[in-house]
Amino acid sequence: RACTQELGRGIAGPAEAGAGPGSAHCPVLERLTDDTYVPTQLWPADLRLDGPYVRAIVAQLRQLGGSTTVSKLRGFLRNRVNSYSNIKSVPLKALLSAYSRLFLVKSNQVTLLLPKPPQQQQPAQQQ
Repeated sequence: RACTQELGRGIAGPAEAGAGPGSAHCPVLERLTDDTYVPTQLWPADLRLDGPYVRAIVAQLRQLGGSTTVSKLRGFLRNRVNSYSNIKSVPLKALLSAYSRLFLVKSNQVTLLLPKPPQQQQPAQQQ
């Protein structure tokens, strides 16, 4: 439960025993901060757990014009989840690659593959 509430509140979730900011009780955050993750290791995609992170990354990429570096995404997620540990590049790239219909990772550049949301039209001004 802490994992799905994290991004909405700054990512930490409820104040359960040990489930504070940067808590390892969220398997997604635990994987993202794992410095033993290897580039050949696949991300076990589970949209139920990954969804808040994926949505936050999509929103951030849209705000940045559709593309940014892995390093900037790492910083964004670390701040967003209020993590005591650093988000690592290798597991973050694995997460992004697991959702290859949404993200393109080329070297250290991440691009959003979703079309821009439709702009709301302003009502015509009367003359």
